[in-house]
Amino acid sequence: MPTYKAVSELFYSFHSEFENIVMDMIAEKTDRRTLDTIFEDFDSLQEEYHKKLQEIYREDGDEK
Repeated sequence: MPTYKAVSELFYSFHSEFENIVMDMIAEKTDRRTLDTIFEDFDSLQEEYHKKLQEIYREDGDEK
């Protein structure tokens, strides 16, 4: 099983790339308030992901 750190770093990399792609696609076509809402939702999902990842690793007996 990959380490917590490896999985976390991979997700952060994906999250950053995903945000860049979204910005490239819609930034000029969308108002700032809508963008803020979208990225707040992305950040909330990221937090939920990390909480679940921590639970999984604790259940397997691995620590961060």
